[in-house]
Amino acid sequence: MDDVQEFSKRLNFIIEERGYASHIDDGVLLNMAPSGSLFPFGKGSSKTWEALERGDYDWACQAMEHWPDRVKEK
Repeated sequence: MDDVQEFSKRLNFIIEERGYASHIDDGVLLNMAPSGSLFPFGKGSSKTWEALERGDYDWACQAMEHWPDRVKEK
């Protein structure tokens, strides 16, 4: 039960704090990036999330959702 509660807490952080929503046009890798820390196979997603934060994928809907001012400027 502790594991389920921890998973729920982490999932709520991603949904509420990061404002996660999936975008079909971004593909699996970019859609997984905000939630990759939840899954053992998602370790590469943290690098993708860092790349999103840096602005490497500012063409993506995920980038527009999280950093709209930066994306609009570009």
